Amino acid sequence: MVFPSLLLCALCSVGFANSDCDSPVSDGHAMLQMARAREMSTMGSESGDTSSLLAMKAQLKSKIERGEELTDEEKVFFQDFMNFLENTSLKNINETHKTDQQEIYDTAAQVSACNEQLAAKLSAGGIWQVASHSEQLSQGTHTLCREDEQKKWKETNSTCWKLDEFALELETPTAGKGPKEVDWEDAELVTFLNAFSTYFCDPIPDGDDTRLEKFEDLSSKCRNASKDAMEFRAICNQNQKDYEKKACSQKEIGDAACGGLDLCYSHWSSEFDKIKSQKIADNEYLKVEYQIVKTIICYIRLLMEGNDALTTVNKERCEERYPDGFLDLSIPVLADKTECEASHDYPCQESWVSRNYDWLLASDDHANAQACSTELCSIED
Repeated sequence: MVFPSLLLCALCSVGFANSDCDSPVSDGHAMLQMARAREMSTMGSESGDTSSLLAMKAQLKSKIERGEELTDEEKVFFQDFMNFLENTSLKNINETHKTDQQEIYDTAAQVSACNEQLAAKLSAGGIWQVASHSEQLSQGTHTLCREDEQKKWKETNSTCWKLDEFALELETPTAGKGPKEVDWEDAELVTFLNAFSTYFCDPIPDGDDTRLEKFEDLSSKCRNASKDAMEFRAICNQNQKDYEKKACSQKEIGDAACGGLDLCYSHWSSEFDKIKSQKIADNEYLKVEYQIVKTIICYIRLLMEGNDALTTVNKERCEERYPDGFLDLSIPVLADKTECEASHDYPCQESWVSRNYDWLLASDDHANAQACSTELCSIED
């Protein structure tokens, strides 16, 4: 991130000749090479070249140890080059650290976002919460309907029981012989029919209705009550089906939400671990480059000051470790995955049916649940 491979050309251009230099070059051409190297580095044409940095550091150290003073032209060149290192190279190191740190933060934020996405589904107005609320409303509607249906059947039972009681009390006049006897005399038949007519068609003692009218009235009330209860049961059966459908939807949405959380959290936590390992390794190299650049800058300053500064003490001071704690990476602790568990059962499973409908089966009335609508749920255990 600091120097491209053309750095070696720069070394050659200022007289640090070695086997990597192709051939002697004129001072003017060398300066042009260095300018081009600096421009390419500024444009970010290539990433840092640690080996080139080390080569330059070694050459500058050797020059100091030999006590070589810089020429005026070299001073101009190295002043310009030092400015480049301070204003561009160190800036690039800082920017790289900042970018790496942000990438770690962003990836950790993605892990937290997995929990936040689930929370949004669970919050008021969220898809899971809406489905759950809809299921609860539908369950309440079905429960109230079955309770009212129980009342309908109780009324029907009471009404039809009155009919049964009345019918059991009826006594058909036989005049001594059954109506199907074939040897009735005309007088006997007339006597039987008169008695039958009187019994069923004359007003009941202490009443205005005849036995026939009362029977027909009680029969009509029993039929109407039964019809009303059956029609109401059809409504409750549809409410039950709607409830089971809502329960299936809520289960499916819940499973999808929890499954989505598992996939999201697994992916981004794995991505975080990978990026963290990569950036920590890169950070070690970044600190090495920082130390080298700082040493090179220090060496150049000594050379710029002249012979009096080219001492062992000053050289060793340049080689001390520079504080680089500001380049440390901050590694955030990942958020724990939110506990997410949808319902264990769903419509038509034995446990679900038992939990929701056993209270109806325990009733003495007929308002029990219909068979569960197995076609509504496509969920498998």
